[in-house]
Amino acid sequence: MKLFLVRHGETYLNKYGKMQGWADTPLTEKGRENAKLCGQHFATKGITALVTSDLGRTIETSRIINSFLDLADEPLLMPEFRETFFGSFEGATNENVWPKIAEHSGFSTVKDFYKQMAIDEVMNAFHDSDPTKDAEDYQTFIKRIKSGLEKIASQFGDEDRVVLVTHGNTIRNIAYLIDPTINLGEELVNLGITTLEINGTEKKIISYNVAAV
Repeated sequence: MKLFLVRHGETYLNKYGKMQGWADTPLTEKGRENAKLCGQHFATKGITALVTSDLGRTIETSRIINSFLDLADEPLLMPEFRETFFGSFEGATNENVWPKIAEHSGFSTVKDFYKQMAIDEVMNAFHDSDPTKDAEDYQTFIKRIKSGLEKIASQFGDEDRVVLVTHGNTIRNIAYLIDPTINLGEELVNLGITTLEINGTEKKIISYNVAAV
């Protein structure tokens, strides 16, 4: 099976550089136009199914992509693949949040924080830095991601080519499960594509974070 992980199109919170986990804003005009180009890209790839997280920005992106595909069904909603919940940091400016988390974890710069912390440590540091402790910790987040991957593996077969429209941190964590050497500091681009090959319980990354447009 080929599984194409696609980050949603640009939203207004993306444009404004703000934290966007379970908070949601519509796609910008740029986001919609680039989603159309992504749909055109997949139109020639023999896609057999389209899956999306249950947040508005991925649903909007998936419907645009779906308009270019010859599929009988609407995109399948899977809440397991929604973005990390950022707790009280939702809607805050990225440039204000990450330095605070780095400092709370004993690092003088965000660069050093990312360089020395594993992906689970980054997420747990985010949870620990949230005054409300509502931000998802690693185990809570990764449990639902693994559950979603198991559902996809059981629902689709070897010949399927599935597009999953999801979120930046979700894609990063799925990739990390397969290859822990990925660069955690690399920004996941809107409508970037990460291609996985799944053969039974074996998973392989074919490409990571490749811009579709």
